[in-house]
Amino acid sequence: MTNDNLVFRVFTSLRNSCFGSDEFQAYTATYSWLSNQMAHTTMGFFLAIAIGRSGAAGNKAPEVPGAASPPAGWRKWFRPVHRLWTQHPWLRYSLPFLIPACKLPFDYIFTTLSSKNFPIDWLDFWHDKFTDLTFWYLGMLFAQVLFVRAVHPNPIEPIRVGAPTADTHNCSTGLGAVRILVRRGCEFLTRFVSCLWAIVAFLPERLFPHRRWLSVFALITAIGLGVRHYEWWTEQKGTFDRSDLPSGWVRLSHFRTDRVFSPEGLSEDEQADQNKARTRMQEQTLLFFNHTASGGPVVHCVIRGSWPVNRSALATALGAEFAVRRKAVYYFTANKLMEGPDELSRWKRFARDPHDPLAYCPFTPRAVVIDDLPKTFPAPAPDQPIPVKNEEDDPYNEKINSQRIFNWFFDNRDRVSTIWVLSCEEPKAIRWLEIIQNYACFNERDKANPQGTDKTRSERVIDIDLGPAIQSRPINRAFDQ
Repeated sequence: MTNDNLVFRVFTSLRNSCFGSDEFQAYTATYSWLSNQMAHTTMGFFLAIAIGRSGAAGNKAPEVPGAASPPAGWRKWFRPVHRLWTQHPWLRYSLPFLIPACKLPFDYIFTTLSSKNFPIDWLDFWHDKFTDLTFWYLGMLFAQVLFVRAVHPNPIEPIRVGAPTADTHNCSTGLGAVRILVRRGCEFLTRFVSCLWAIVAFLPERLFPHRRWLSVFALITAIGLGVRHYEWWTEQKGTFDRSDLPSGWVRLSHFRTDRVFSPEGLSEDEQADQNKARTRMQEQTLLFFNHTASGGPVVHCVIRGSWPVNRSALATALGAEFAVRRKAVYYFTANKLMEGPDELSRWKRFARDPHDPLAYCPFTPRAVVIDDLPKTFPAPAPDQPIPVKNEEDDPYNEKINSQRIFNWFFDNRDRVSTIWVLSCEEPKAIRWLEIIQNYACFNERDKANPQGTDKTRSERVIDIDLGPAIQSRPINRAFDQ
């Protein structure tokens, strides 16, 4: 039974990622994401300090009373910066926020150039960029509040965050100290975002009489959105962690079909045939991808041909499309299922109520990848499922376990998309394709065509052929950048 409390889930995620040792457990997608965002926060923190304090090096008098003055040799280099901050104090706070934003056009160009064969999900791209900038800016805000003296562009309402006040000398009693602490805390909150407060100060007081509370409202809203944003990303990364997808996966948009269908050593006629096969493969893959992205009717696909590393890379890329949309996907190898078909119900370990498999929860499988289905795999009943029972005296009976796998496939064919990767030559692969189509389309009510028409079979089970694996050609890793 899981706890639905948001604060509890955030705390649990942080606890599991912050404590322990990296030497005794594998890196998870959640841990990697949190480490990446912590790096963004740290870079923003030190960048804001470097820019904010650069003007102080050109000032003869220290910004903070009692602090040491910068060496005379340094001041002449930083005097232009000090004059710039004095004339345009708003630029001192805005410049750190503009620097990481300048990286966005280069990210856009690089992503566009890296994707040549399949469409890019630009919504995910901008969502990721927004998240990165959020953590950059979080580090900058903390740096500006803690280490950069606030200079307000409006001399009527200067910001004095952390500056000593007259009340500091009147805290002889404990109650007075608490009163001062509360007052300073309120001032810190209302003026936390120096850059935001500088903008708010330019609003006419006659039209916005509560300008200070506007910054408080913006701060609370940003914290709330940040927590929800954090939960969204950690839930997505948790989908990858539970899926057992192989490491080194890429999104479908970065899958390189030009490396799967390499023209090296081929004649012009062979290259023409190969281009047709490549176009056909891309069309079939896009057909399955569109069903995945749009949430349409459940379809299945069979991947065959080419080298094993390319087949597995494409299957993993398709599985990743489910995971990035936070749809539970699980990866298995055929040999693993041969020894334990019950692994297909692995998701029940994470479910709120594992005794009720029909109850919807985020861990209910929406896609299953079955990799490396060999030609030696015992074939089930060719036309329809047959009931089997688990014989306790022989739990590793290959024929029975094979039938149990396809019985599960038949029972879940309208709820779970399956991705089958065939590791066998064409005659046996065609036979496996026919069996999978029979199970996906079987309808005992249709007396004329119980296995479905050719059109129905091709639409329900998409055949993705990667072409022959030429022995003289070196293996090309389709997922290398």
